[in-house]
Amino acid sequence: MANENGNGWDEYQKLVLSKLDTHEGWLRSLTEKQTECRIEIAALKAKAGAWGAVAAIAVSAIVNLFWKK
Repeated sequence: MANENGNGWDEYQKLVLSKLDTHEGWLRSLTEKQTECRIEIAALKAKAGAWGAVAAIAVSAIVNLFWKK
């Protein structure tokens, strides 16, 4: 498909396709980073829950030791 009109569409088409490829790569990279962040957040939530349970047990034990009548 030759460019008979000389309007530069062929060059512009190549530029657009090139930019789309670049943006696809950026999007893929961002998606991977987002997935990593979600995994890290889930791990942090699990750790926070575990530490909260440990703290609650410790406070409960201390209160039971000193509050007995």
